[in-house]
Amino acid sequence: SNVHYGYQGLFVNPAPANGSRGPSCINFSGPAMSVSSNMAQIKNGLRKNVFTIVNRAARDSVDTLCYGDHFYIVMEGMYLSSDRATFVKCAKKSRHNEVTLVGCPSPLTEWKIIPFKPEFRMELEGQPVPCNQKIILTHVKTNTHLCNEVNYSIKTPFGHEFEVSTYTKLDSHKAEEDCNHWCVAMLSPGDSSMPSVGNT
Repeated sequence: SNVHYGYQGLFVNPAPANGSRGPSCINFSGPAMSVSSNMAQIKNGLRKNVFTIVNRAARDSVDTLCYGDHFYIVMEGMYLSSDRATFVKCAKKSRHNEVTLVGCPSPLTEWKIIPFKPEFRMELEGQPVPCNQKIILTHVKTNTHLCNEVNYSIKTPFGHEFEVSTYTKLDSHKAEEDCNHWCVAMLSPGDSSMPSVGNT
């Protein structure tokens, strides 16, 4: 099925092909965002993990989300936000662009999804975004991708979790690395499937 506005879901960073770690799930764990590697939390869809995809143009829309659409990621009335890193405002460990939750929508809270494979991005622009398949989640203002900072662990009330930032990390072929890979697992009526979070 496809991702729809207004439905709740999880943003899951799949396990890499080399098996070096398991899947991770973005969550809110205090003043900043982090990424949990606890698979039980992912399967249970705990409150701190669940977000709503909100249409920037019409907040009550239930239309299908398409590649390139600008949208908000909302949890309990708070908006996922990022901005360019400065000396005094940046992710604590990586020093990349900080990701936080804020109370009001703005250009800093706009996101878009682009296709996972670079060679298909122009062709798929404007097409529906599928659930449970790898995508790239891009912060519009900074034009950088949501990043699971697997080299930077932070202590949260739920244990040690990975820091999350907006930062684009490319391999030698100019393709995004595992830390920038995500899939959207929707928690919506009629879609009880969980993401393929293995090394697919």
